Amino acid sequence: STVNCQDLKVRIVFGIKNQGLRFGSHVVLVFWTPPESSKSIVGGGVPQKQLVGFEKVEVGRSMTEKATVEFDVCKGLSLVDTDGKRKLITGHHKLVIGSNSDQQMIHHLNVRLAGDSTVAF
Repeated sequence: STVNCQDLKVRIVFGIKNQGLRFGSHVVLVFWTPPESSKSIVGGGVPQKQLVGFEKVEVGRSMTEKATVEFDVCKGLSLVDTDGKRKLITGHHKLVIGSNSDQQMIHHLNVRLAGDSTVAF
């Protein structure tokens, strides 16, 4: 089956706190970890994590600013199978906000479709 991928977006909003005494800026990274089931669907070669979005945030000293990262579901939560077709993977996805050196936040996202467990587009 096929999916109309127009305007299918995920928006994540979170706060960034500057605990320092100076004005600062920080680039917040959002990584995607595909479901375990994706290995059998695309035939191996599944990334452990993949960058799906980022946002540069400028924060005054001892202040908190709101950051928003938005990404396309069909591009960000899909993989290419052995035939070269991009497939949206359903199941339990994990989004990791922050790099290894940051305090990380983890968000879980369940993608479901009626019928098939994968959808080509």
